[in-house]
Amino acid sequence: MKRLLFSFLAVVLCTNLVFADIPFRLHRSSVFNILPVNHQSIVFIGNSITQGCEWWEAFDNPNILNRGISGALSGEVVDNLTSFISGKPKKVFLMIGTNDLAQPEIVIPNITKIMDRIQNESPNTEIYIQSILPTNKEERNGQILCTNFLIEQLCHEKQIQYIDLWSQFILPHTATLDPQYSNDGLHLLGSGYRKWCNYIAPLVGSTPVFPDDATNNLIPNTTYPGQRASQFAMLPIKNGDIIMAGDVFMNTGEWHELFNDTKIKNRGIGVGYPPYSIDLFTQAMPMILSGREDNGKPAKIFLQAGTGEAIWGTDMNQIINKYQSLIETIKQTSPTTQIYIQSLLPHHTKKMNEERFIPLNIELEKLAQKNGAIYIDLFKPFVVEQGVCNPDYFEKMYLYGKGYQYLVELLKPYIQ
Repeated sequence: MKRLLFSFLAVVLCTNLVFADIPFRLHRSSVFNILPVNHQSIVFIGNSITQGCEWWEAFDNPNILNRGISGALSGEVVDNLTSFISGKPKKVFLMIGTNDLAQPEIVIPNITKIMDRIQNESPNTEIYIQSILPTNKEERNGQILCTNFLIEQLCHEKQIQYIDLWSQFILPHTATLDPQYSNDGLHLLGSGYRKWCNYIAPLVGSTPVFPDDATNNLIPNTTYPGQRASQFAMLPIKNGDIIMAGDVFMNTGEWHELFNDTKIKNRGIGVGYPPYSIDLFTQAMPMILSGREDNGKPAKIFLQAGTGEAIWGTDMNQIINKYQSLIETIKQTSPTTQIYIQSLLPHHTKKMNEERFIPLNIELEKLAQKNGAIYIDLFKPFVVEQGVCNPDYFEKMYLYGKGYQYLVELLKPYIQ
């Protein structure tokens, strides 16, 4: 009875979390609809575990596209499949099922639909189905292991390559995820993505760039920011690179695709809304800029931060002091890098804009002048007469694909 009650509560909890995350998933998928896929593309499809990796950088191959969506269900992959395969990509790597609680009656039919559609609509695409990763919960892993077995059987029937990642990530002689690869028992640190990339490299056809001796540099955060920062510490920065750093707006942008420029690199650590604190960006910055000894110095760094503090009602002087610390950290680590401070994008309520966002943007412009940074006003282009964010580009506070297209046009003069 207790086991049944636990399972029911787990389903309810996960269902609530999944539905709460729907606006973000729609925001993320709408970005994919504006990004092209072609016959040279290698597409990684999945949930937050896939989204969390900068795949093209990890393999130093700009043809690799990240189409992971945090919180994604297997049925949503089916719904979004057109944007993934419309360009008839060279290869597709899929991992899905964790957010379906690895329920085989859900996962197996949806993976079957995905396989069939790709084979029918893009018959030359090589398909690789990756096993669901283990977690740190033994009671969940039994279900995952069972579903992985069924996925493998399905791949055998369809003559599609199955990739057994489970055996690579399970702690030997246990039934749980090896903690050296994760700090929350589910999502991966830099060491986990290195393990993954090294294992599938022969199938991808590119060599991973992660140093073999790199350790997980951790900031005092056990969630997504800490995982992203540990990966950034293993990825190279070259002289002349352009860094996009900050919250959810930065993290969701596939910037090298949006600008068609491999010098532009995503160092966003925010996912979902409201965004994380400026403090986390400050802690992550040394790992971004000097995590590797062979890193060069980026030419420019674009910051988008402070939205969380504005919404939370943090004292204005405290916000500016936090931002000043972020700027000083960048200057100490990379003194030749030109800093760009982007204004907050408008909120979906007039009250919040008038009381918090507009005053903070005024202070950010002063801060930029004080520090020799360049201030970019993105508030005015995105606000409408009613004093709220333009609904053509936003759904409440989430910027959609059309919004990213407009944002790119606004940033191009500064990028170039």
